[in-house]
Amino acid sequence: MLSRIETITKDYPFLVYEVDNEVVAYAYAARWKVRQAYDFTVESSVYLKPGFEGKKIGSALYSELIDLLKKTSIHSVLGGISLPNETSIAMHEKFGFKKAGVLREVGFKMNRWIDVAYLELLL
Repeated sequence: MLSRIETITKDYPFLVYEVDNEVVAYAYAARWKVRQAYDFTVESSVYLKPGFEGKKIGSALYSELIDLLKKTSIHSVLGGISLPNETSIAMHEKFGFKKAGVLREVGFKMNRWIDVAYLELLL
């Protein structure tokens, strides 16, 4: 994780939310693809520790992340969401993300193939 943070923060924001000196959530933007044509597109991510859902922590982090990205040359933000996850989709839509499509069985976690929805936000 430290390596990921060091790589990302060279070019993009990485935000953390702490409760009693413990990181309970984080959000960041990272390069979407390595080809130059995609230099103005990032993929955003937000993670919450189980038990901290519904406290608006993810929304607070995402709001700050988007505000920071608006101050850069980034034009497009993509959010990839493991399905099913209506809560995350609703949060993205609250910030103006629009559904772009679903990639079937592109992820593998918890010993099963998962679909991933992509939502996009043009800044």
